[in-house]
Amino acid sequence: MISIEQLEALQALHQSGTYMAAAKQLHKSYGSINYLIQSLERDIGLSLLDRNQYRTRLNAHGKALLIAGEKMLGTQRDLVKLCQNLKKEWEPELTLVYDGILPIKPLVEAVMQVKNEGATTKINTIVAFHEEVEIKFTRLEADMMLSISPPKVESLPSIRLEPFGSTLVAASASALAKGKWTLEGLKSHSLITVRGSSSRLGMSTLELEQSSNFTVGDFFSKKEALLCGAGFGWMPDFLIQKELRKGSLVRIQTDFPNRHKFSPRLYHRPLDSLGKASRLLMERIQHGLRQE
Repeated sequence: MISIEQLEALQALHQSGTYMAAAKQLHKSYGSINYLIQSLERDIGLSLLDRNQYRTRLNAHGKALLIAGEKMLGTQRDLVKLCQNLKKEWEPELTLVYDGILPIKPLVEAVMQVKNEGATTKINTIVAFHEEVEIKFTRLEADMMLSISPPKVESLPSIRLEPFGSTLVAASASALAKGKWTLEGLKSHSLITVRGSSSRLGMSTLELEQSSNFTVGDFFSKKEALLCGAGFGWMPDFLIQKELRKGSLVRIQTDFPNRHKFSPRLYHRPLDSLGKASRLLMERIQHGLRQE
């Protein structure tokens, strides 16, 4: 009979590529992982690994078994979370993925408030941008995500949060600060984006974003690039209030919309599968990023 432990060892070995890394991931010894894999192969009468390469890889049998086994592991994790919630205990761990365009202060304060309530839960916060948020949420089997993009999985419960504005800006010393621009005219200048963009955001510059080749890693780097006169781009208003007041950044005058409003939502797993800390964190985030 195949055990959960055997499947966890197979999954960890597939993800990490070595017995030592799999042992570290599962907080077990090298010998335990080796025993679990060998006993699994013996129990089903099939070889599951390709041992002829430097990194240990699953063969076709191993991959097929893992695909089916991950469904069992997912069900087992859901049962554990449900039992923890029924006993009103702090869950061992929760994961939140958030879009890096959102203000970080309310999120940090929400996490600190949960900790101050005595939560022993390990709270993982993962930053991503645009469509990466849902990709990481799904891959990491996270508990919740803060996103400005509507997810492809439409059945996820969600809470609407306070909208915030974004403005198309450039450095005041740039030629872009003068005159009124068309989309066609802006094609000769660099649109600066953070790891690309998403068609689901509904931005007025979508035509330009699809051909943009100037990307940065975060919005603070983007602001520095804008201040240097490297191009133009959208910035959330709360990050550029000082620069707009000083006049170092200005809103570009255009014949198309140069303002955009984002409507973030807090998406989460069904409430009956969330633990005490997850529920509390949701309440604190909702309070910190209040709906208008």
